[in-house]
Amino acid sequence: MKNRMSDVIVWFITALIVAFGAYCVICVAQQNEERKANESVLEEVRESFYTPVENNNEEVDLPEEDLHTRYNAMKDINSDYVAWIRIPGTNVDYPVVMADESNPYWYLKHNFKGEYDVYGTPYVIEPNTVNDDNVIIYAHNMRDGSMFGSLKKYRDEEWSMQNRLIELITDNNHLYYEVIAVLTQDAYDPDIVWSDHTVFRTQGQSFYYGYECCSRSIIDFGYEPTGDDKYITLVTCEYSTSNGRLLVVGRQLKE
Repeated sequence: MKNRMSDVIVWFITALIVAFGAYCVICVAQQNEERKANESVLEEVRESFYTPVENNNEEVDLPEEDLHTRYNAMKDINSDYVAWIRIPGTNVDYPVVMADESNPYWYLKHNFKGEYDVYGTPYVIEPNTVNDDNVIIYAHNMRDGSMFGSLKKYRDEEWSMQNRLIELITDNNHLYYEVIAVLTQDAYDPDIVWSDHTVFRTQGQSFYYGYECCSRSIIDFGYEPTGDDKYITLVTCEYSTSNGRLLVVGRQLKE
């Protein structure tokens, strides 16, 4: 009787292991398919963005007509398009869309063509715009390093010091930002909630945001806010806490 019971237990455990293994294989296969589908869409979108302009990889300001050409090419694909973001040294090279205030998280699970996609699309939430004093862009922290997954590199001081440039290409501007702070924050922390700081009506408001970000930064970039700064704030999930967010903050470089 004991031997029979032992055989049943062994069989049951073996069946569980096999079932779990099959489930893992299915999950991995599904993730690979999702990744390939996402990459396919992005490859097509990037081709539309870069093709109209020659010498697009040069780190120089683009002529205004080229900015409009790129902008219109993206608008033809998705009317929610507002800018293109890229960060040399990372995987970040994506279109940015405007998310409707009434449905702000829609682009967390939809790609640039509006199709369901767990990778989502980097987005700003209205009424914040790419012309505001602080442009806040959200995207997933994907394990494969896509979307804002590569922003975790900014937790390494040596790496971050060598990769401080953020580019934002809009309809009429090729903007450059320099990273000045990297911080983690609870999404529900009432202190310095980034979404409350998009338009600075006084120099004091600009100084306050820059000072709070720099003082909380896990890396000291040696920057002191002036009160005249404009910012870009990149927000993604951070998994050391249940509601953690990783913020990479850059200040706009003046022409």
